[in-house]
Amino acid sequence: MIAYALTLLLALAAGPLAAQEQPSAAAPAQPPAGATLLDTIKQAAAKAERLLPEAQEVLAAAQQKLARPDIDAAALDALRVELDALRQKLLEERKQLAEQMARVQAQLAVLGEAPKDGAAEPPDIAAQRQALEAVSSRLKAVDGKLGLMVVEADQLTAQAAARLRAQFFSDIFAPARSVLNPLLWREGLETLPLLGQRLVVLLNGWQRNDTMGGTRLTAVAALFVGAFVLLVLLWRRWRWPMEHSAALTDMHRLWRAIKVALLALLLMLALLVLVSVIMRGFGLPSPRIAALFDALATAAMFTVVVAAMARGIFRPRAAHMRLVNIDDAGARRAYRTAALIAFLAGADIVAGALSEILFLPVAFTVAWGAAFVLAQAALILRLVFVVRKATPLEDEGQATRRFFFIFARYLVHPVLLVVLAAVLALLPGYIALGHFIITQLIVTAVLVAALYLVHHLADELVRAALNARTVTGRFLRQGLLLQERTVSRLGVAFSTIVDIAIVLVGIPLVLLQWAVNWTDLRIWAQQVFFGFKVGNITIEPAAILLAIGVLIAGIVLARLLVMWLDRRVLARTEMDSGIRHSITAVARYAGFVAAFLVALSVAGFNLTSLAIFGGALGIGIGFGLQTIVNNFVSGLILLAERPIKVGDWIRTSGGEGVVRKIKVRSTEIETFDRCSVIIPNSALISEPVSNWYHASRMGRIRLTVGVSYDADPDEVRDILLACAKEHPRAVAYPEPYVLFTGFGDSSLDFELRVYIDDAGLLSSVASDLRFAIFRRLKEAGIEIPFPQRDVNVRQLPPELLDHVAKEADSGAE
Repeated sequence: MIAYALTLLLALAAGPLAAQEQPSAAAPAQPPAGATLLDTIKQAAAKAERLLPEAQEVLAAAQQKLARPDIDAAALDALRVELDALRQKLLEERKQLAEQMARVQAQLAVLGEAPKDGAAEPPDIAAQRQALEAVSSRLKAVDGKLGLMVVEADQLTAQAAARLRAQFFSDIFAPARSVLNPLLWREGLETLPLLGQRLVVLLNGWQRNDTMGGTRLTAVAALFVGAFVLLVLLWRRWRWPMEHSAALTDMHRLWRAIKVALLALLLMLALLVLVSVIMRGFGLPSPRIAALFDALATAAMFTVVVAAMARGIFRPRAAHMRLVNIDDAGARRAYRTAALIAFLAGADIVAGALSEILFLPVAFTVAWGAAFVLAQAALILRLVFVVRKATPLEDEGQATRRFFFIFARYLVHPVLLVVLAAVLALLPGYIALGHFIITQLIVTAVLVAALYLVHHLADELVRAALNARTVTGRFLRQGLLLQERTVSRLGVAFSTIVDIAIVLVGIPLVLLQWAVNWTDLRIWAQQVFFGFKVGNITIEPAAILLAIGVLIAGIVLARLLVMWLDRRVLARTEMDSGIRHSITAVARYAGFVAAFLVALSVAGFNLTSLAIFGGALGIGIGFGLQTIVNNFVSGLILLAERPIKVGDWIRTSGGEGVVRKIKVRSTEIETFDRCSVIIPNSALISEPVSNWYHASRMGRIRLTVGVSYDADPDEVRDILLACAKEHPRAVAYPEPYVLFTGFGDSSLDFELRVYIDDAGLLSSVASDLRFAIFRRLKEAGIEIPFPQRDVNVRQLPPELLDHVAKEADSGAE
């Protein structure tokens, strides 16, 4: 495996250089300067025709390979890769032909239909039409052949996938002896001496081929021992946790758990690469030795990394760093069990490799597989019950401390069912099936745990980065002037993107463990991402995602332009705020519409077909969208005619308040009680609306004042006018005036009418005038009367008369 990785790295490094040195055979030939469009189209047709024999050869070879009954899984997988590459090449060629066909059809549309009834046509037009029709027929013929080859490639790919599935199920459902049969275990034990003999022969053969007198084997062994000692020393250094402190956050705990596994992985990679380089320096090992080394390297890496991750999760010696809520004793037992599961999984990798390398009998593989399933099932059950029966932590920070892997409690029963299925598969002799189930369960659990840790670490990193005390948080709030709600939304967006990325990475990794290979994933991804058909409609998610990105970029750009227009241009014109809002709203909607149209074009939507969409939209409006369209048109009328503007004080049947926003569908009014009222725009157009700020902000106050009949009306008038003129909000023109409105039951009634410069201050100015009028009338000795009534009692009850008489007598005495 390590040798393969080094070879792959060298190939990737040399790939770009080779690509620069060799011209691309798939690149279309450039037409000579002066060539016409028709010549270019003919060259494209010729290029597609040259592809047909090559594709036919690949398809014929694939058919011959599939006809062989002894073809193995590796050959089938390679065949699927070859067919998929051919399919992509054919589809790309068809796409280029479609572009050329569109050009031909456009030219034919300009020429129009051919004359009928024997009508003459200019010779040059007739020749051009004939040439275009010939090229069109040629393109259609080539495109049809390419389409047939695409269908044939898909059919052959499906056949190869079916053969792979059949082989897979044949292997895992291959019957053997039951685990209850003693012969299974006896035959397996009898192969152990053979295993030792052949392993000794393999190592002796490698030593005999050592021209350095055994130095190579000694050096490799010494290197292994030294590296192991170094690993132990570094592990003892890394495993010590951070000291308990109040500053220890969930992010630190998560990072330490992942850090230990990452450091173990990097150390093992460095160690194995070093050993591989030294082995190659002493001479290339035999293929069997290289395969054994790869198996040992894979097993060691899996064991060390999984054990390190388990230690980071359970932290048997550091309860304050523990990610699960179990006590110290439960953490120690859980960690040791998980490490033993990882060790057995690594041993299974080595055992499988030895079985192939040493050509051991099937009895060894069957016996080892059965023993492995039973041992791992027992360890998994022990791990589940240890975690479930462990006592929760009891410390002072538990109330504010966050624990992870809470979801695992809901997976206990499914895991137990899977383990039971693996064990039951051994009873009828399906050893390979039980081995497959238990192995994939372990690997899937490791992947899910790793992805879960990365998910929560990403959340904590985003939360920490957007904190107001960090550099990033201060830049967003102070540098970009973002509000707290916007920063919070950014955090949600980043976390969502990370989660989506984890899902897109995690799902393929999990599927790879359960009868799915990289070829399947690549084919599915290409078909899903680059286009698939639903009926006669081709859906291209890549184009849709690109269109969404263009739409988002267009909306952001439109908002930035509107912001620039409002703050840098309109703000300097001292224009009314309502007019500014109307201009910015129209500019914003125009930018949104432009971004939407560009996104549709990028997605491949033909804008000329908007007429069909418009017809369908008209039918929808007639049936159910007329109210929405009515509000939309009313919003445009409000922005154009401006009967109301942002900041106006209006009164409608829906409420009274100040206009805050005029949107496309509705208008938002904020009442004086700080309540937002949403009114449809059609109501503001079709119903009466009172607007105090429509023509100007000036308003009028009407105050009613009653004084005693003993007062001088002229003096009262002068006092009222003086109070009005002294107020700073009263305007000189129209000047205030007083009306003598009538003779009341107990007062002379006057009405003061005052014009002020801002109608929004009517209530406060009226209150100020009432205070001033009351104070001035009191200083002038003018009484403000209140209603008086005379009550005449015609007859009282006798009891009440006696009571009144007694009260009167007692008062007289």
